[in-house]
Amino acid sequence: NTAIAQDPNNATAHYYKGLIMQAQQQPDGAIASYRRAAQVDPTFADAYYAMAVLLDAKKDKTGAKQAYQQYVQKAGNTDSAYLQ
Repeated sequence: NTAIAQDPNNATAHYYKGLIMQAQQQPDGAIASYRRAAQVDPTFADAYYAMAVLLDAKKDKTGAKQAYQQYVQKAGNTDSAYLQ
């Protein structure tokens, strides 16, 4: 939180906050942090992937598919298995 307070546009800090929240079993907070990381840096592929995994676990298939699509596009990954 200190890094985010000092620089609210630090995508990496938001991503790491999401990882911590995910480890603490706080999926909604983690998704919000991953989403913020992606807003700050739209090329941050890992944020989209992490968000997609959690959305999929929450049975938000539409949200998960959109996040996976963004991940594939940003990462240059051509593996369409993520989109199934």
